[in-house]
Amino acid sequence: MENEVFIAYNFFSAGKTEIMNADQQVIGHLDLKSAFSSSVAIYNEQEV
Repeated sequence: MENEVFIAYNFFSAGKTEIMNADQQVIGHLDLKSAFSSSVAIYNEQEV
């Protein structure tokens, strides 16, 4: 079984971006804390 996720293109700028499944349903969010570091947070669809 394969699981695919897609992250919107604005990944390289600071802030939140959506994580989607192959059906283009939002399944979570990725929060890039700073454009100058590798610090990220990953949240589910309820942003928890």
